[in-house]
Formats: sequence, structure tokens, C-alpha cells
Amino acid sequence: GDNTTKMTIANGGSVGIGVTPSTKLDIGGMTDPVLRIKSDAGGDPELRFDAAAANRSARIKFYDNGSVVGGFIDYLHNGDKMNFGAGSSTGVTMTVGDGAVGMGTTTPQTTLEVDGASSAFNAHFGQGTDNGSGVFGGISLGYAEANTSYRKVGIVAKALADGAARQNLHFLVDTVSDSGSAGLADSKMQIDGLTGYV
Repeated sequence: GDNTTKMTIANGGSVGIGVTPSTKLDIGGMTDPVLRIKSDAGGDPELRFDAAAANRSARIKFYDNGSVVGGFIDYLHNGDKMNFGAGSSTGVTMTVGDGAVGMGTTTPQTTLEVDGASSAFNAHFGQGTDNGSGVFGGISLGYAEANTSYRKVGIVAKALADGAARQNLHFLVDTVSDSGSAGLADSKMQIDGLTGYV
């Protein structure tokens, strides 16, 4: 039979599965360990982090070969926010809290705030890698719909396929009284990407 140790309970109550424990619960000694929590009969499985004092934080850390710079998910009780980061043990790349999402900032002042470096684009809406003539993409404004209907106003860039990735800028307004959304046929103003003319 296999006489290798499968689980170790160390002095102080630490448990190691496949490895000698260095924390309260340590799982290792295998290539791809998987921790599974399964509920039966339609139950709700739960992984619970419960701080014993007010205004404490709960963290999930992702190490990179033992280094703490892999990434983290951090819940801040003080301020009721979720911070997400990657590539740094302290650098937050996204914050969610108070009904707002901030990228590049931990104190978003609007529903979505994207802050980048000075003299750089803070947000980009693209059409992927397709710059073929007529391909367009952009943003819709206004109605909070559950599907793609009723997007009556939009700002879009239309590719010209001119070899320099220039694009026309269209401002769309669909004035038809129906459930349709604005398209290029609803362009009310265009800035030409070759001449700059309006």
C-alpha cells in the first residue's frame, strides 16, 4: 500500500494536506490542487471571511512563486469598498463601492470614473482590429435598457480603411417614434476624418 503521509495535523492545530503546514490550513505537494465547495439539493455554498473587530479588512491574495506581487482582492470594512489589484502588493487598479466603479482611482466621484496618466487617453472604445471601410463603434447615451433597443443617441467612429486608420466621427440621433436604435443612417452631424470638415 501507499504509506506516504496524506494529511498532517501539527502542534497548535495547523492542518497540512499533502504538505507540512506553515499556516492554519496548507494545501500543496501536488501539481494542480483544487479546493471544491459543493452544496447539495440546491443549497448555497459559502466561503466566509469574518473579522473579529470593526473596520477590519478581508483579503484574497494571489502570489507569484512565493512573491506577494501577483495580485489581490481586498474588502475594506472601513469605507465598504472592494479593491482589485494585479502586479503589486499594494497598487489598486480598480475599486468598487458606493454604487461607483473607479479605474486608476480609489475615490470615484461618478458612476464610472477612469483616470489615466497625464496627456493620455483615459478610456478607449474600439472596433477591435477591423479597420475596414464602414466598420464603426462607439458609445450610446441615455435610456437604461435591458437589451439593445431604444439606444436613440450615440457617438461613433466610422472606419475609412485609408491605411492610416483615420475615421469619421458621427453624432447619431434617432428621432423615429419606435423601439429602434440609432444607426449611421441617423447621423445628424459628421466630422470628416480626412478633411476635418463638419
